Amino acid sequence: MIQRLRHLIFDNIVIKIFSLVCAIILWLHVSTRGTSEVNFMVPLELRDIPNRMAVVGNVPGLVDVRVQTRETFLRRLTARDFAAFISLAGANPGDSVYTLTPSNVRAPGNVKVKSVSPTEVRLRLEKLARKVLPVRAELSGRLPNGYHIRKVEANPDSVTVEGPENLVRKLEDIRTERIDISGITGKVEKMVSLVSPEEGGGENVRLYDDSAEIIITVSRDRQPVSRRRR
Repeated sequence: MIQRLRHLIFDNIVIKIFSLVCAIILWLHVSTRGTSEVNFMVPLELRDIPNRMAVVGNVPGLVDVRVQTRETFLRRLTARDFAAFISLAGANPGDSVYTLTPSNVRAPGNVKVKSVSPTEVRLRLEKLARKVLPVRAELSGRLPNGYHIRKVEANPDSVTVEGPENLVRKLEDIRTERIDISGITGKVEKMVSLVSPEEGGGENVRLYDDSAEIIITVSRDRQPVSRRRR
């Protein structure tokens, strides 16, 4: 029996080894056939931002995600099928570098995430602060000849803002959208929007009021009184 088993194994051994190699190659070809890789630009989401803190500075809006899946399924995929995120749980104020790996991407179950670019993201967190600032009307245009602005009022005349501490500390007022005063000869009341600061991370500033009523009073210039000659 042993002799028969030995003959079964070793007879035509070269042919048998060759057949085994061919079978392995065929299995690899079948298992990988029809797969492809493609890149998607996926929005980057910041999660678990600590309470009373804000992210400031430039944050990548999109990351490049390379995935692999079967070609038949690939045709149905869009960037909306993926979510890239960074968790800021436990983060402290200041600058930090966060590493992006495939584990930072949520993908359908039959899709493999191969890589994410960039691989590192630098973020700065600051404490939030509040401040009450006066409202300043932003006027443009010219009054008719012989008229001048007597008074400009705002209701409310101040607004509470909230944002990164370093930015809020530098703010002196909150301006309105531009108000054209051309042609005004009396009293005008206009409801206008308030404008958030644009520089230095102003997009992170929250206004507790988004509009104000501006009251502009225009008066005629005084005419000099001529004296009669005696």
